[in-house]
Amino acid sequence: MKPVQLFFKNLFGSLFNTKCCICGCVKSCLKDGEIMCENCAKQFEFYTNKEHKIFDGVIINSLIKYNDFSKKVVRKLKFQYKKDLSKTLARLVCENFLKDNDFVLVPVPAHKARLNKYGFNHTQVICEEIKKLKGCKINNKILSKSRETLTQHFLNQEQRFKNVQNSFKINSDNYNNENILVIDDITTTGATLEEIIKAFKKESINKIACLTIFK
Repeated sequence: MKPVQLFFKNLFGSLFNTKCCICGCVKSCLKDGEIMCENCAKQFEFYTNKEHKIFDGVIINSLIKYNDFSKKVVRKLKFQYKKDLSKTLARLVCENFLKDNDFVLVPVPAHKARLNKYGFNHTQVICEEIKKLKGCKINNKILSKSRETLTQHFLNQEQRFKNVQNSFKINSDNYNNENILVIDDITTTGATLEEIIKAFKKESINKIACLTIFK
């Protein structure tokens, strides 16, 4: 099935969805608007120490361990157009990590070519769900992808850092001295977020922290 066909199938199918998209249990087991049941959500393994690393003075936190179960969830969100999985992931971020809303969310952007291919930026939709739950703002104008890059998944560590080098642009005119929380879906080597941190630092923007949903 073509991506566009699959997208609309899931879009309209979600209106009548009665089962968890992971295990297939009935809708009565689901929270409002979510398509993953609580039993499946409990299979996620959370990091007890959220501080994954510090790069150039910026904390990079990670929430959930990326294992076989997490991989299944990510694939459904990114490649099978199960956008409503973002509701569960956003709720888990709010329940297990965010203490207040004294920040603006900055989702890691996708290049236009990637958006044209998949139809949406999954990190953006997660941020939109976090906004609904926490009442925080999203700033989509300060950070952009200046060039298309290869998918990091197929690259080794050295290639990943080279792949994203100078691939992000900061528009400092859209910064109003807020605390920034950069959100990404997955980190492996940290190459993407380190490149983003460098870009912010070049513009003397230092009030930033990062969170990846999976590591």
